[in-house]
Amino acid sequence: MGIKEPVTYDEAMRGPHSREWAKAMDAEIEAQLANGTWELGIPPKGAKVLPCRWVYKVKTNPDGLVERFKARLVAKGFAQHEGVDFGELFAHTSGGSSFRALLAIAAARGLRVHQLDVATAFLNGELREEIWMKEPPGYESKAPGVACRLLRSIYGLQQASHCWYDTMSARFADIGLLPSKSDPAMFVKVNEKGVILALVHVDDMCIATKSQEMIDQIKKAIGGLFKVRDLREIKVFLGMEVSQRENGDITLSQARYVEHILNVHGLGGAKPRHC
Repeated sequence: MGIKEPVTYDEAMRGPHSREWAKAMDAEIEAQLANGTWELGIPPKGAKVLPCRWVYKVKTNPDGLVERFKARLVAKGFAQHEGVDFGELFAHTSGGSSFRALLAIAAARGLRVHQLDVATAFLNGELREEIWMKEPPGYESKAPGVACRLLRSIYGLQQASHCWYDTMSARFADIGLLPSKSDPAMFVKVNEKGVILALVHVDDMCIATKSQEMIDQIKKAIGGLFKVRDLREIKVFLGMEVSQRENGDITLSQARYVEHILNVHGLGGAKPRHC
């Protein structure tokens, strides 16, 4: 049995892993403050103040072992009204077909494929609307009537994905990564040393290029734009497990996912095949 993920702040603080969840929430708040996501103030009369909540997730590695506890502060965006506190919503994000296409190109051309995780990606998006949110549960100040005026996007807002994509694509252009016509979530850079591919799915990125030198250069460039975790050679992306061999062959598997589905339906014990 895996670790049960709490649904509420009170449940997290009463559970057996309260220390781990508290540490995860502290890290999230520190990231929010360092990023200048909000400022405390008194909302103007009549302003809607959005509620918020914590979402807890246990991150595991490809072997199913616990890697880390993650807490994310999420605004309850269902309380927003179109034309008042959000406008454009659409945002490009990659899918399985583009990921498989990138891997096919990598296998055919002998490209190295690595992975990056953007820390608190949506917090980089810049807001155009004036939005107020209640203080995070467990981190309320003692001042009466105080709320958070959001200066940047936050998870849960209706426009969060749109804001993040706009910010990311603009900053990517500064380092020569431009969206492809076939999939705007696939960014391409071509120079005298070769081609660099960067596929983005929300806050996960996989990058493919010919040499370790180019891998290191593009990682450094992206790391100069956003706070990222270097996951090195790709292992899991879009729920698919990836194995790169010395000869350039790449194998995809969803064995863990299939096993999970079988267990959910009481059919555990079957051995899923690699595809």
